[in-house]
Amino acid sequence: MAEEKDWLDDDNLDEVFDEGPGIDQNVFNTFFKENYCEVEYSNVRNDFLEIAERGMEELFTDNTDFSKLTRKNFILYLRSETYCEFEAVVEEAFDSINPEIADAVMDVSTTMEKEDEITEVYWETCHKLLNDFLGMLYEEKLRGDIPSDTGSAH
Repeated sequence: MAEEKDWLDDDNLDEVFDEGPGIDQNVFNTFFKENYCEVEYSNVRNDFLEIAERGMEELFTDNTDFSKLTRKNFILYLRSETYCEFEAVVEEAFDSINPEIADAVMDVSTTMEKEDEITEVYWETCHKLLNDFLGMLYEEKLRGDIPSDTGSAH
């Protein structure tokens, strides 16, 4: 096992990806697990709050019935461009905290077939972080901004 760790050492990242066909999902998962640094809500909070300050009508689709929004369903009603903004904030935070992993994802994406399968753990982690952080934003900001006197769609 120590031999594999040396092979995946940050200093040897270029050598790892020069190997080409030797990189598969298991190798990438090991690299990810050994190099991942936790991304926390505090890393994205200010950017999330800035986006949320635009107001409910700008964040949500025109047919949103605000009286039915919950932490479990509100993401479904976000405008797609708003969702993409939140997603970009999470990916940027992830990549700045984990530059070695971001570089590895880019290398795999530009040099290999089935890159999404190989880097699946990266995409799954970003997606989970996004959903978790949006839930935290809902609790912190959006839930209190939902108009309580409306029962109709806007």
